[in-house]
Amino acid sequence: MKLFITALFSIISLQTQISFADNRPTNIITQKNGKELVYGNKTIIMEVATYVFRKGKVEIIPAKGITTPNANATQSVRRTMYQFPEKCQKKQFSYYQGNGFQALGYHHRGVIILDAIWGKTEFIRPTLWGSYDQIINDPHSVNLVFNPDNKNNKTTWKTPYVIGYFADIPEAKKRSYGLVYEQALQTVLPCIN
Repeated sequence: MKLFITALFSIISLQTQISFADNRPTNIITQKNGKELVYGNKTIIMEVATYVFRKGKVEIIPAKGITTPNANATQSVRRTMYQFPEKCQKKQFSYYQGNGFQALGYHHRGVIILDAIWGKTEFIRPTLWGSYDQIINDPHSVNLVFNPDNKNNKTTWKTPYVIGYFADIPEAKKRSYGLVYEQALQTVLPCIN
């Protein structure tokens, strides 16, 4: 019963995020600040995450190697894995839940493209490449980023605050992983609808 209630809360949480996540454009690829590319349609990402959560096989795994807002060496995460049927090219996705962290992962050639879709910071959003998005099994560093001033007008703080960790991956690699992720999302969409 406890697992059912937890699952129900998570599904409600996911559906709420689709409606209220943010007001960024939902284009497949959008230009951000004239420099940074953002990949994925947030509604499609949330639909895939919800589907994987409902249909997949659940296991508890160590969070080692995953940078989360509350990362520590002993933390575990709940991973729900699902492989889509042949008509959707057997694409494999996983949904991760940790302490204050949810993500959708796409398994591709030995790596996992991890898109943080919800977390304890307003900068985690369902699209690549935002706060806490990363590639598992492709070594790269992450950089802690602060807001250096109060230009966003969302707070009265006069000192810098943490935006989150961002993957330090070359732009060409980010673009490549972003396109692979976007294509995988588009491929599995017919299996969900």
